[in-house]
Amino acid sequence: MGRASGKWVQGFVNTNIDEIFLNNLNDIHVKGTCKFCNGYVARTLEFGEDKDFYDKAVDFRFTLNN
Repeated sequence: MGRASGKWVQGFVNTNIDEIFLNNLNDIHVKGTCKFCNGYVARTLEFGEDKDFYDKAVDFRFTLNN
């Protein structure tokens, strides 16, 4: 996965984002490093229980496999 700017997500402004992915529960997982201390940062944004997001994630996974 490519590096992305941390400015697009509130709370990730001082973070170098290294990886963003959907986990097996259709939650968004973000990994990176802190710009100040260079420490490891990881957050899970829980969307798997949201029916609309779940359907979109399933469609997205389907398009990747075809």
